[in-house]
Amino acid sequence: MSNLKIAIQKKGHLRDDSLVFLSSLGIECQQKNDELITLCPNTNIEIIFLRDDDIPNYINNNLIDFGIIGNDVIEENSNITKIVRKLGFSKCSLVMASPINSRIKKVNDLQGKKIATSYPNILNKFLNDNNITSTIIEVSGSVEVAPKLNLA
Repeated sequence: MSNLKIAIQKKGHLRDDSLVFLSSLGIECQQKNDELITLCPNTNIEIIFLRDDDIPNYINNNLIDFGIIGNDVIEENSNITKIVRKLGFSKCSLVMASPINSRIKKVNDLQGKKIATSYPNILNKFLNDNNITSTIIEVSGSVEVAPKLNLA
């Protein structure tokens, strides 16, 4: 019989909260030396530590059985096969920000602007819902630096 594979975020608060959640189910495991796969003692369960953005691909390609990921990842990757249960922990907010001295003060001020984001699908839906046409620039991290580099 093969091991049950559960993927969780390899870094960040969702990782820690996921381990606490799994522990509450009696699934105890310890990640040693930054290993990416660990077998939970006395079980047939493996915990796979991945970047959160990679978890949907592992699920959809049947490389893991379950993944614990944030709703932002689910919304950004509409190809998730099935949400089994919303767990209700590690809540976060997606926000839009601009420099303090910017003339952008309300949503309509985004019309015609360049906007840097790590969540292009979520942003595109938001802009469409608000009848705003803007240029979306996809970045994979450190989005807050984009305005200083005139990317957005």
